[in-house]
Amino acid sequence: MSAKPHRRRNRQAGRRRQRAGTAAPIPATGRRRQGGSGPTDSRAAAVAVAATPKRARQMRMRPAPRRRRLRFAALLILSGLLAGTAVWSVGLIRFAHTIPDDVVDDTTAADAIVVLTGGSERLATGLRLLAERKGERVFISGVHPGVPVADLLRVAGIPASAADSRIETGYGARDTAGNAEETATWMRGRGYHSLRLVTGSYHMPRSLLEFENAMPEAQVIPHPVFPHRVHQDAWWRSPGTAALIVTEYSKYLFATARHRLGLPNPAALRDAWLQALHAGAHWLGRC
Repeated sequence: MSAKPHRRRNRQAGRRRQRAGTAAPIPATGRRRQGGSGPTDSRAAAVAVAATPKRARQMRMRPAPRRRRLRFAALLILSGLLAGTAVWSVGLIRFAHTIPDDVVDDTTAADAIVVLTGGSERLATGLRLLAERKGERVFISGVHPGVPVADLLRVAGIPASAADSRIETGYGARDTAGNAEETATWMRGRGYHSLRLVTGSYHMPRSLLEFENAMPEAQVIPHPVFPHRVHQDAWWRSPGTAALIVTEYSKYLFATARHRLGLPNPAALRDAWLQALHAGAHWLGRC
């Protein structure tokens, strides 16, 4: 029997299915060649594709919904990273412009002169200000425990005779926030209400932030020093200065967020955690 009537009926059935909106393929008839599909199968597949509705073919060509969501999430994350990097870069440039390049007020006398450890220029400047009667006393904050004033003066190249009763040291600070808290306690104990703050120029913005939060009632007069190794004029050309300013900017952002959120000093959290661990170990040792 010839297969032509069957093919004709299959084509007619395919047209009816296409008009009805179905996408069922048309079964192929006829003989197949051994070892592969024959021309009958190819014609049947072509008829099946033609019988598939247009919307169904478009839906097959579209990516899966999960894949689309992953692509959208990746694009959203990438856009957020780019936007965050742009905002951070603009803030870095503005922060670099806030670093002082000169001493604005070098005449006003204060109750005390506060020197933050971190460079011999700071201590020498603080003692010079004391000799110029810009303050009654010098308070050196952040000194390593067990280091006397005479050793600090010797390292700074200052004669030991300058170590008189007007120089005091603080040993409890571990960071800039600790410097501010330690100085606030010392200032209130002395009854002082104004201070001249001596630290590096690159360190001054964050120091002022911490000191103004620790003692909002006191007047803080910035007196920056300018280390020779820090090139502020073209800081982006010097890898060392650029890394220093980027680090200070990141710390400044963290300190600002910490104060706005009302979080405690990280050093205080670390000390509390260590005390809790010590207490737990002592309790386990007694068990």
